[in-house]
Amino acid sequence: MGNEQSLPYNPFLIHLSLKNTIGREPNEVIKASKEARGTQYILKTSSRKVYGQLIEMKQLINGTNVEITQHPTLNKTAGVIYDLDTKNLSTDLIMEGLKAQGVIEVRRITKKVSGIPTNTPLLVVYFEGSFLPEHVYLGMLRVNVRRYYSSPMQCYRCGRFGHGSKNCKDKEICLNCGTEHESTGEHSARDRTCTVFEAEKHLVNVKTDNNITFPEARALLKQNRTGNETYASTVNSRMNTYVDDKDRIIQLLRQEVESLKKATNSQPASDDRDTTIKKT
Repeated sequence: MGNEQSLPYNPFLIHLSLKNTIGREPNEVIKASKEARGTQYILKTSSRKVYGQLIEMKQLINGTNVEITQHPTLNKTAGVIYDLDTKNLSTDLIMEGLKAQGVIEVRRITKKVSGIPTNTPLLVVYFEGSFLPEHVYLGMLRVNVRRYYSSPMQCYRCGRFGHGSKNCKDKEICLNCGTEHESTGEHSARDRTCTVFEAEKHLVNVKTDNNITFPEARALLKQNRTGNETYASTVNSRMNTYVDDKDRIIQLLRQEVESLKKATNSQPASDDRDTTIKKT
């Protein structure tokens, strides 16, 4: 939800506008978050009725014009399939064959061979909603579907991740030396072993697995990282206490053994004799 400019900085106004539109408490059926630097709201609902009401909403209650449209990525799930027989078939033909199975879009993965884009047997298939089926049928053949993880978006102007070069306002760098890249070191900004790339790739995977936005994925990662650090700290503290107690007990036992040895050595030697008792 948004318009060409920022939405009014008044969350209560938006809440009341949504309540007026759907005729009930919006927090019961809508989950909201922000994106695009706060200029847009993401509204999630599992109710088709509420979805229809939101799409028809054109203004907030103070007269601010808004447009509510279907989110371009959160309403579809991507999977990848592999099949040699379809390598040279058009995606339109494949789409026609898969449409009845809930596929809404098909994209071919290509690679460059001698500088020429060449088809691979890999296809990215998109399904409406968040459900990803385990398989599809290519004609009579059952083909497994694996979740598709897109590569992190990288700007080829500044080398940073999370945005494209079209709207980049940062300083342009050479991607071979990456002098302005965060954590470049001795490698190129395009090096896939870069720790920044790995972190961004993990972020993309978390976003995809949970069907959430990038800000939500970052918050989830931060929450998990904090929780893990707290858990590790607690475990370490308990282990240190256990080791200290163990060392203390061992020291006490050693002192007790030494005391018994000294007590034994200080007693005079005995002159024991065996005796027998019998009736006379």
